[in-house]
Amino acid sequence: MEDPDIEVRVTMININYDHNKKLLDACRPLKEYSWFVDTIRNNQKTMNSLEKAIDTALDQMDKDALIRPFLLKNKAEVKIMCLTEYDEARTLAEERADGFDDGFEEGRAEGEIKLLSTLLGIVSDGILTIEDAASRAGMTVDEFKEKAGIEQISS
Repeated sequence: MEDPDIEVRVTMININYDHNKKLLDACRPLKEYSWFVDTIRNNQKTMNSLEKAIDTALDQMDKDALIRPFLLKNKAEVKIMCLTEYDEARTLAEERADGFDDGFEEGRAEGEIKLLSTLLGIVSDGILTIEDAASRAGMTVDEFKEKAGIEQISS
């Protein structure tokens, strides 16, 4: 592989409400945004709709908040952004779960192939019968023969 054309180093900072107080106190709009997101999360625990939780958070925001006029002016876009962000988080979690399941199944299939190959070698050496090998693999003789591709070997 060639040397990369660009190398990026990233520092992630937790801006959740009540974290990094010094940073949030130094940047009022960031602190207000952090409060807004936290309030949506808290509202959502008691409300049956994320959209209602967003509306309520906007209503609960201090009237003198610097970001309030922007959020109200762009309310539709704010809702879409919040809904998309939350859906994205759920989608990513679902994708991770699916990836885990897929990886587990692939690993299981690879393990089964190795087991069958090992048992087949032992059968070929005359140490085990096909019946014993199938039993150790947790299969019937017919399943073992089919999966191992050894239909020509008699039991």
